[in-house]
Amino acid sequence: MTEYIKTNFGLYNDENDPIYEGFYKPSDGRWNGWLQPYTDKSTFQKIVKDVFPESFIDEDDQEYWEDFKNQQPNKDGLYDVAWGICWMSEEDC
Repeated sequence: MTEYIKTNFGLYNDENDPIYEGFYKPSDGRWNGWLQPYTDKSTFQKIVKDVFPESFIDEDDQEYWEDFKNQQPNKDGLYDVAWGICWMSEEDC
């Protein structure tokens, strides 16, 4: 896992948004300027609960978020939580 750098990240929409621990790979670059983080299983499950509660998901987007929720970890045991979400690292703030 030497290609990953540890980071704290969140949505930073307001002061009540949770901050998560995770990793990013500099080789991934950024998506439209946004961080592309990876997390362990427990953080991934927290993100699913915090960011995408069932009542929030639009019917048209249900399949997309089901795929997000049901993804398997990568070869390093980490979950990709980028998925077009506008994540920022603490260093971005």
